[in-house]
Amino acid sequence: VLITASASSDSVDSPAANLNAEGVLVTVIPVGNAVSSAEAQKIASSASRVFSVPSFESLSVSSIDLQLSTQTNLCSTILSVQTGCEACACNRNGTSPGSVCDPTTAQCVCKSRTTGTQCDQCLPGYAGLAGTLEEGCSGIPPQLSTPMLALNTSTSISISWFSPTSPNGIIETYTIYRDGSKLTSVAVDVVSIIDGDLQPGTTYSYTVSATSPAGEGAKSTVAALRLPGTNPEGLVAPSVSSNSSFTIEYVIN
Repeated sequence: VLITASASSDSVDSPAANLNAEGVLVTVIPVGNAVSSAEAQKIASSASRVFSVPSFESLSVSSIDLQLSTQTNLCSTILSVQTGCEACACNRNGTSPGSVCDPTTAQCVCKSRTTGTQCDQCLPGYAGLAGTLEEGCSGIPPQLSTPMLALNTSTSISISWFSPTSPNGIIETYTIYRDGSKLTSVAVDVVSIIDGDLQPGTTYSYTVSATSPAGEGAKSTVAALRLPGTNPEGLVAPSVSSNSSFTIEYVIN
């Protein structure tokens, strides 16, 4: 499809005829003010390629082989020469792949969680526009499963958890809570920590949550572990003889 900046096709009729003679099917669209954007779209609707060059003087099959490129929207191609044709400045992260914007309003086809004429904004409740997301933006992460606790030393506990299988977007951090208060936050690639300097004989409870650009998800259910107490102190070994019969009783608190 050859597009001219004037209302006449005279400037390209000759090279177009040469290309046709060489086996290249060419449609000439003299845009100017003579053809509306809707008409231009209709004319080129069957074209799989759009070829646009500043001059048609030296058009040839070889130059097309080098410069031909696929266009998803004819309207963008003829913007500079066609009054009334809106630019399709779609945000590639928020726009449905392979879609074409409306040539009159320039409204792009947004992903399920994006909005705006250019699909460059997240819908309320979502955040973090990203091309890697099928929906375009992240939602609040789901509740994580109960963390796993293990005795590390007499004064430390190992805490680990599983990443969600359906994160509802991009997880950025995990937050660990001890006895209801925030202990620490870690990067998304960290799924275990050691909590140290704890008191023997004390029970500790833990929950974990995930955070995305949209916010923090619900805390997991509680997991608890009691650290063993210290060895008893102040006991004196009994004195016995070989012929004595005795019973030893003592209580460890």
